[in-house]
Amino acid sequence: MKKFSKEQKERILEESYKDGCVVAELGEKYKMSPKTIHTWRRERRKNQKIQNKEKGASNFIEVPIKEDIVRAKLKKAELVYEKFRIEIEGEISSAKIAPIMQILEG
Repeated sequence: MKKFSKEQKERILEESYKDGCVVAELGEKYKMSPKTIHTWRRERRKNQKIQNKEKGASNFIEVPIKEDIVRAKLKKAELVYEKFRIEIEGEISSAKIAPIMQILEG
């Protein structure tokens, strides 16, 4: 198993969040399992959530959704709430996510 320095791990994580990044291809690039990258991402989310709770910060950023905004086609969306996480993969319109969020928050 290849060991990565803290700096390398951070660089790979940042790259994994860039638009259009395919984790499987990123894994091939760095000769590592995509599962490892997903594990790192999950650990980062968990650590950020802990830090936010310690700071008393909210885990949510309010995003206003208006009817006149340009609709985007998403390849992947992740909705993270305190007690659960929903991941949506495939082509989905950003407009279709708004009702889902309203249901979950209601």
